[in-house]
Amino acid sequence: MSALLSSPSDLTAWRTRALSYPSPDTYSPVHANLALVALRNSQVEHFGFTLAVFKDKVTIDANGNVLVLSDEDYTSLMALANQAVELPDTGSFRNAWRIDHPVTEKPIDRLLIAVGTDMKEVSVQGYDKVKKTLKDPVGDITELPSVLGDLIEAVVKGREGYTFQRNQVDPESVQKVKSILGEE
Repeated sequence: MSALLSSPSDLTAWRTRALSYPSPDTYSPVHANLALVALRNSQVEHFGFTLAVFKDKVTIDANGNVLVLSDEDYTSLMALANQAVELPDTGSFRNAWRIDHPVTEKPIDRLLIAVGTDMKEVSVQGYDKVKKTLKDPVGDITELPSVLGDLIEAVVKGREGYTFQRNQVDPESVQKVKSILGEE
């Protein structure tokens, strides 16, 4: 088994280590092969796509790039994801950890993590690199758990170079992922 990266900040550079998938047009996503999906919901982007990671280490980003993660990056990313699903349930819609902000219209970063044959959802509303105080405590937890911050920091790299435009058509690879999720 591959070693974990030495720090979560190392994982934010996964794109620099990822390789292009040979013949990206031929990659066919399968729901049973999903390991992690990151989506973004906001007032302007109702079903925003950030990233999909498959069990064969293939990743599709928001721009439709089909990449292959290094063994270390895949192992580290999934270790964070598996820790995230072990956190207590928030009891809120989409199992969202809500950051305390003066306005409520902040985006929700949704993480769908494979657990057996199911996808468990953990979300963060209003993620901020600095602001960590939760609007409502989850049990005794009053600040966003670092594992969620580290995971969000890593997955949002899937949006690098992506700009949302109204009425744009998603790249074919992103459309394929959305179709297996059943959320268009």
